[in-house]
Amino acid sequence: MWKDIKTIVLISVCSAICTAVVFVNPYKGSIDINELILQLSGSSGEFCLGTSLPELVGFMLRMIPNYIVMMVLGNNVYRYFCTASIYIFSRCPNRHKWYLRTVFYLLVQILIYETISVAAVILVTALRYDILITSNGNFLLGYHILIFTMWNFAWTLLINICAIRKGSSAAFIMAMSIQIFLTVCLSTKNSLQINHAPENIISKVISYNPVAHTVVGWHKNIPSSENLVGFQYPIDLSSSIILMLFFCIIVILIGDILIQTHDLILENVEIGVM
Repeated sequence: MWKDIKTIVLISVCSAICTAVVFVNPYKGSIDINELILQLSGSSGEFCLGTSLPELVGFMLRMIPNYIVMMVLGNNVYRYFCTASIYIFSRCPNRHKWYLRTVFYLLVQILIYETISVAAVILVTALRYDILITSNGNFLLGYHILIFTMWNFAWTLLINICAIRKGSSAAFIMAMSIQIFLTVCLSTKNSLQINHAPENIISKVISYNPVAHTVVGWHKNIPSSENLVGFQYPIDLSSSIILMLFFCIIVILIGDILIQTHDLILENVEIGVM
């Protein structure tokens, strides 16, 4: 675990430096803490993240550090089902307890990554600009960390679960493909608006897409988000938290069922041989 944490800290700091330099660039010599947090998930200055493909590509570029962490931690559970599985489980009759402990460690690692990453972005930005702290800043900061901790945790655990069946490479490619597909699907909002689709249909296209809930600037009751130019999104803060929590619980339950029933070393799923 501690070896993984060292790697996570390194990824957090390096990615935070790149993110702060590339994406946090206020028009003035100072930046509001709320504006800084909104920029971490797609907003650009006073402009809300749009749904054009170039803007969505920019959003995915911001998410690259998250993808790297998913890849690094995507074998935390799976690795016990490789060469060491017989040794581990022959001495661990209670797989349920072992699984929950492993999942907890994974959650802690993701939380450490998110916390250090955001803290490092703020520190680097503070060295470049004046940061204006507001009363709502701590709330928005905590919400950002909470949402992305649950999102990255659920996907990382899902990669581990799928890797047990299909191998780590296939599991990671599948997870990334789904996330990219969901992100691209957000661009259908533009086509619907051009074709004068009903507003309730457009709202459902956005609110039913899980990726949309990771865009902090798209929430209607988040401080400063409704003041962004181009804001027209109906996502509710509480619904995003419930969705992410539900996603985490479902993935944990699926993993628990698989761990209880999966046989030990039967074949090498990476190369498909006994």
